[in-house]
Amino acid sequence: MDLDDFPHGPAETTHGQHSVDVSAEDWIAALQYARDTLACDFFDFLTAVDELEDGIRIIAHVYSTS
Repeated sequence: MDLDDFPHGPAETTHGQHSVDVSAEDWIAALQYARDTLACDFFDFLTAVDELEDGIRIIAHVYSTS
């Protein structure tokens, strides 16, 4: 994945894993992009983290099995 090309938010790589911060408004489009363009065909899990003053962060783990 070329992180500079991800259209739905700033992306980074940490410990060999890619992550993207996506606004609530872009969630569906970002997950569709991951599925359709990046071939992320395996939904692993969905969770949330309470960031206190910053609100709740929702996290979806998706992978490509190909």
